[in-house]
Amino acid sequence: MILLAGVISFTSCGDDDPTYTAPAQLSLKSADAFFEAAGGTGSIVVNSAESITATSNADWLTAAVNGNTVTLTVAANDKLEGRSTNVVLKSATAVKEVNVTQRGIIYGLADGYVYRIADTANSQVSVPVAQTAGATVSSLADWLTATFNSQTSMVEIVAASNDTESERAGLVAIQTGTVKDTIQIIQDAILFKLEKNAVTLPGEGGTQTVLIDHSRPVTATADADWITCVLNDAADTLAVSVAENPGEAREGTVTVKSLDITKIITVTQEAVKSPEEQPQEEDPFFGTYTFYWTGSNTYNLGDFTIEEYTGEDAEEGDVVLKGFYVPDNEIYGYVEDGKLYIYDSQKLGTLTDPDEGDYGNLIMSASQQDFIIFDITPEGMVSADLCVMATDPGYTQGWWWEIPAGGTAILVKVTADGARSMTAAKGGIKAESRKNLPTSFQLFDKKK
Repeated sequence: MILLAGVISFTSCGDDDPTYTAPAQLSLKSADAFFEAAGGTGSIVVNSAESITATSNADWLTAAVNGNTVTLTVAANDKLEGRSTNVVLKSATAVKEVNVTQRGIIYGLADGYVYRIADTANSQVSVPVAQTAGATVSSLADWLTATFNSQTSMVEIVAASNDTESERAGLVAIQTGTVKDTIQIIQDAILFKLEKNAVTLPGEGGTQTVLIDHSRPVTATADADWITCVLNDAADTLAVSVAENPGEAREGTVTVKSLDITKIITVTQEAVKSPEEQPQEEDPFFGTYTFYWTGSNTYNLGDFTIEEYTGEDAEEGDVVLKGFYVPDNEIYGYVEDGKLYIYDSQKLGTLTDPDEGDYGNLIMSASQQDFIIFDITPEGMVSADLCVMATDPGYTQGWWWEIPAGGTAILVKVTADGARSMTAAKGGIKAESRKNLPTSFQLFDKKK
């Protein structure tokens, strides 16, 4: 009996253990539980015949029950990060957790954090700000003012004048919600540069110009009555002039100012040189020239030089032409009465046409009546007065010449009484009369 009683007792205890059953889930009719950073109200509507309660564990969210509707009130989020929590809904027989989510604020400077501004007063820049929570701004530099325009979402920054030759930097503080940031403003220095700070002028007097770069008004004054300084209308060029110097070399200054910045130009004038000290003009005959086939400079045959001839047999006025017509060839002549004469009957070599190649001998002179004279002007231009040049050694006289096809020639014929004809032509031209021949043309010019 005792054993039986024990078995019965054990069996009875096992039948009394309860089995766990999860609470029923409340059914939701609707849920408006997503909020922007600014916060606001939303609602949850429950399908339940029983009364319900609502509980929030977040201090930024409150839940109030009215029948089957739960009103959610969310405070503004002033941080960049979003946040979320659950609201617990309960009835006597059921439960439901609903997630409530809120965005963080939006903030950003789309065009960067550093801006450059001009040196002049009231120079300004507008900085666009992406934001959803408004903004407050303040300047951290006494030469900057800053305001926030809520209509355009711009930080508007205005600078005072920078009157120094050094750029400067300042900060503007910006805050939206709990987010703090800074914008850097770099202001240009005043622009005031002189091309040079010293000029030297000859004793005979003269003028030199000095270029000026500036962003503000400029003035210039001289400290000596023999110096004149004049700014042009734009004040970007200063003309410094001096009169003839009656005595020893002298020195003065020109003061150039922009605002309170001063720059000095030292002006030196030499004494007037005595005649023996005057630089001697270079002999205009000597130098480098370029020879052309025609007066319109159609064919460039290259450069040659005229130098003084210093050989043992040299006479006064003798010159040598190096590289004349034919490269590396030397031809001799003399200077008399301002004219350059080339000696007669010098065979110069083979004539090369730029298009056709070699096609004949080039003869400087073909008879005792034919010679070449070049008149060299003070400007260095050289023109032919009289010359004979031909593409065939058989050309000695006559009033016409038929140029071979593809050939080029400059022809001059001089008779015993000094009459002359001249032509410059290319390819198959037949000159039968003096009437259609030019009387003069430019042969070559001196290289400067």
